Amino acid sequence: MDPSQGMEAAFNGLLWDTTALHLPSPMPTIPTYHDSSSPASSRIVEGDNQSKTNAASVKFQAAKNGQCAFCVVKMVGRKPGPAKGSVGLRLPVLEEPSQRVRALQTTGIDSISSAMDLNLAGLGIAIVMDAKAEQELIDLYFAHIQPSFPMFCKKTFMQEFAEKRIPDKLLNAFFAVSLGFLPPYQLSSLFGSSSNNARQMFAQLAEQQGHDQIDTGESTTLNDVRFEVLLTLYNYTNFPGRKAWLAEGTMMRSAIGMGLHRVDSGVRNPLHTDFELEEQRFVWWSVWKLDTSINCLAASPFGIDSHSIGTAIISTSISAFETGLGERSTNKFLPSDSTKPWKLAQELLATDTEDGVNMYLLAACHLRSVSLCRQRLYTNPTPDMTSHLMTLRNTLSCMRLSLPTWYLQSARQSDLETPERHRFRLETILILYMAQVQAFLPFANVTLDNLVKDDDFGNWNECVSICENIASILHHWRPEYSMTADPMISTIIWFAWFILTTHTMCSFGESTGIPDVNISNALDLLTLTLELFARHWKISRLLLDSTENLQIWAWTRMDFSEILSLVEQLRVPIDPQKQCPGAVDMWEILRHREETSGAADFWEC
Repeated sequence: MDPSQGMEAAFNGLLWDTTALHLPSPMPTIPTYHDSSSPASSRIVEGDNQSKTNAASVKFQAAKNGQCAFCVVKMVGRKPGPAKGSVGLRLPVLEEPSQRVRALQTTGIDSISSAMDLNLAGLGIAIVMDAKAEQELIDLYFAHIQPSFPMFCKKTFMQEFAEKRIPDKLLNAFFAVSLGFLPPYQLSSLFGSSSNNARQMFAQLAEQQGHDQIDTGESTTLNDVRFEVLLTLYNYTNFPGRKAWLAEGTMMRSAIGMGLHRVDSGVRNPLHTDFELEEQRFVWWSVWKLDTSINCLAASPFGIDSHSIGTAIISTSISAFETGLGERSTNKFLPSDSTKPWKLAQELLATDTEDGVNMYLLAACHLRSVSLCRQRLYTNPTPDMTSHLMTLRNTLSCMRLSLPTWYLQSARQSDLETPERHRFRLETILILYMAQVQAFLPFANVTLDNLVKDDDFGNWNECVSICENIASILHHWRPEYSMTADPMISTIIWFAWFILTTHTMCSFGESTGIPDVNISNALDLLTLTLELFARHWKISRLLLDSTENLQIWAWTRMDFSEILSLVEQLRVPIDPQKQCPGAVDMWEILRHREETSGAADFWEC
């Protein structure tokens, strides 16, 4: 149906045909009103606090086995009633037809345009899911999100969930993230024609509920920080724009406000058990990971200085923490100065948790240091910062030499590591390699170039070689790893793809016109792995689309100065201020060529 016709139908009272529900058999459905005092077989998440007392909801219940349909919608205002001459229910007439609305449908009707804005919280729409659907989303979270952002003990979570002690805003953010892993056919069964917007619906409800709580002036709790992490993770991986970038700052301030950055500094609180302190560490390092990833990609200052962190690294494996076990802290800290960390790397490798999460954090610490150094060089280049960059380059080489040979080999050590530890190790190596790329990436800035006095051509070839190493790691990357890995790993894969693709467009150093087979094979591995991430993470899909846009210009040949100009556009790898973060403007390169060489020479490229 045409979107405009869908809007008209909605405002005139669109009929809901309950036979379109995806039920086990085409049994007739029985419309009933929800009794809020009934046992917790379903959960109502309110979208408007003012409408809680007078909200009416409609619930469709399958006659067969008394099974509830997965999801229904409630709109505060006028109660939906039976339409004349129809066994269905009529969509409530909206009081303000000028307001652009999208109702959450569960009947598979496609009459309302998907292009319409979503404003659930303002309309007081509530999402109702039965226990089976909620449990499925919870299982998806612990299977796919928890491995990279371990913030919950599952046993405690399920107990608090059964007792309805988990804040609605946290649950909505929780579901918004986990819905990305629900198969499309199940998503359609749950939300019908609104399945494409289901995640956004939960996220907007969560965001509104978070704003409402801020106004109350209540103190920050651990669940508040978890909520900020999940909402930031959803927003940034959905679209890494300005809103998501600003949300990261709110997340970090919430964690700092609660004191999660100094769990192990000062006198220990006797009221906290070892497990509770370890739980706080897990939440803190999830915050720190997101702060690292987002600000490295945005080339912006980090939310907290490394010298201000007084929280020890993890002492318990993620699997043990999830079951409620917590080891007493080993009181090991990430180095505030990343110039000589290889001794810590050797120590961590011998004493790390069984999944190797602390080596991952150490690698991210290096990437953070290199990113910060490059930011400072662009902002205020000084000889001291130049020396620091050289030191970081040396540090990364020392790290590589200090680790045992098997650690840097991508094949799984079947007798030494579980698949989970193998995935963490591969992610760690990828992060270390990307830190090296950032350390050697040439500067397309005359002032910096004169200050650093580098061999730009040699450094570029070093970056290309490292990106080939990144691709070689993917020979042993299993498809299922993309469903549990940190989605930010896909940005490393994308950046390596960009460097190698740009190198194929170089006109310098060519001996033959034959493409480099090694680079061609590496690009295939990088693209296919990025596609695996793109199945569940929208940020990976956006980056995959940007690779297709650059491939359009593969025929272009550029000299080294033009290569540096193109790379300069990715000084901020994912610019939150851009309409299309991660995109590059080839026209800028070609316009400059046309201005300097003339139109005739321009078209000879």
